[in-house]
Amino acid sequence: MPSLETFTQKMIEIGVQKSDNIVCYDAHALGMQATARAAWMMRFFGCNNVRILNGGLKKWEAEGRSVYKQTEGDYSFNIPNQDTCIMDIAKMHDLAG
Repeated sequence: MPSLETFTQKMIEIGVQKSDNIVCYDAHALGMQATARAAWMMRFFGCNNVRILNGGLKKWEAEGRSVYKQTEGDYSFNIPNQDTCIMDIAKMHDLAG
């Protein structure tokens, strides 16, 4: 998992705001593991409008749907519930008793 600072910088570089409607997809149809992880990571950092595109980018474009990039806006990402999303093994053992 990247740090909050690294995540925020990368989102600024690609123009993704935390308030955007974010659609994660697999461009090569090689499986959804990376797509699901990306969606989960974005939710971890406070993005509330994250979805996974069924069929990937190829299907989206084949249906004639638009693709665009936005570069200005709200990049104040945060980690609202870190303790409920990621836990190290020592804390898990403590909770298990």
